[in-house]
Amino acid sequence: MMKLGVLVSGGDAPGINAALYSAWKTAAAAGAELWGVNDGFGGILEERFGRFAALDPCLIAQAGSILPTGRLESFLDESVRRQAVQKLKAAGFGGLMVIGGNGSMRAAGLLADLGFPTIGLPATVDGDVYATQNSVGFMTAVQAVSEEVAALHATAYAYPGRVFLLESLGGKSGLLALTASLSAGADFAVIPEAEAAPAAVALKVETVLSDRHSAVGVVCEGAMNTWKNGDQNCVEMYAEAILRQTGVRARFGIVGYGLRGKKPLAADAFLGGALARLAIGGLLKGQSGLLAGEKDGACALLKNDPACEGIPMRRLMEQARACDMLVEVRRD
Repeated sequence: MMKLGVLVSGGDAPGINAALYSAWKTAAAAGAELWGVNDGFGGILEERFGRFAALDPCLIAQAGSILPTGRLESFLDESVRRQAVQKLKAAGFGGLMVIGGNGSMRAAGLLADLGFPTIGLPATVDGDVYATQNSVGFMTAVQAVSEEVAALHATAYAYPGRVFLLESLGGKSGLLALTASLSAGADFAVIPEAEAAPAAVALKVETVLSDRHSAVGVVCEGAMNTWKNGDQNCVEMYAEAILRQTGVRARFGIVGYGLRGKKPLAADAFLGGALARLAIGGLLKGQSGLLAGEKDGACALLKNDPACEGIPMRRLMEQARACDMLVEVRRD
């Protein structure tokens, strides 16, 4: 009987539990065992393994991840990865499915490079994983941010003259912020890829207020080049610039880590299940060095290569330019 492992690395995302259920179901149907690795890659080194004896379909719609996640910076060290391979082989594992974002997919690829069968499954609210055009959890996050933008539009209409700023997750990728902005009709979007200075954002707000009664904008948490992992509240800097330029005090808020714990939309639960079936199926066939992702509207096992393009950000930016949404003046 083949023994497969699964781990979650980095931040969790809506739909991971659906992927775990599907992985277990697929493995069981093939007569294989599925074991969870607790606490990410660190769980391999500490041999924190546990067999999934049975999972209930009610898990599909649950938020969070029943398999604890974790981060391990030292996994970039080849000697650490070789130790992990030894641990996996000694425990009888014949393959590993890795769930996570960009860093986790790179780690999965590095593990495969050492000869251990590994396939990645992209799951992140940021949606910025290379190679794939969709990631588990992304659409749920887009929905949540879009709903908040729509709510701000509603209160802005009821109380004219106000400026609202909403900071979203995303790190150094503006994909979540820009997709939600286009979905909900934000007046402007501030993203890392456009590198807009606070003064440019303030001028944009001034222009918007000259045409309509209020202004609502979305700011990606990593919009400024000083951003580091875990930093938040950059939106306050833009609010200060807007006050200096317009005399209007911007109200601002953050849609942050709660995005990861949202109940998944059906689309994310479906995607998680579909990608897990592909990943486990690939491992059962002895495949490795791949990423279960989406390309041109279809789920497929793709090459796990950071050089491969995922969602074409430039197309979204072109859409935002077409409706004069993107603030795009270089930083001072």
